[in-house]
Amino acid sequence: MSTESRTFLASRECLSEILSWTFAHIERSSLEDAEKKRVQLALEEAIVNIIDYAKSEAPLELTISSRIIQEEGLEFELVDNGTPFNPLIYPARDQTDLDLEEREPGGLGLMLIKKCMDAITYRHEKGRNILTLSKNI
Repeated sequence: MSTESRTFLASRECLSEILSWTFAHIERSSLEDAEKKRVQLALEEAIVNIIDYAKSEAPLELTISSRIIQEEGLEFELVDNGTPFNPLIYPARDQTDLDLEEREPGGLGLMLIKKCMDAITYRHEKGRNILTLSKNI
């Protein structure tokens, strides 16, 4: 198992750097290309949501840990110092059968993450949100 972690300032200005680091770890996995794209999409959605919606009195930081588990899959742990927020307790609103004009804003991100990943967990420890996204090979 290979594990690496890095802490970033959680801001739109750092988004490109965050995604580049994250995507490089996905590329090292033995997932098929189509699955790598799905993991990228899910991680980008989760990271952007943290950047856009997490609130903190201190500068918002995001620590990402990447674990590549040979022949099993990969796992990303996203840790932020924002206010406690468990995205898993909010029902995903599948509005894909509605016309665009009828849809309410938001709510598709979690549904997208759930469809792209095999497991998602959340916990809050020591003042930090910890969201773990896993993909099996």
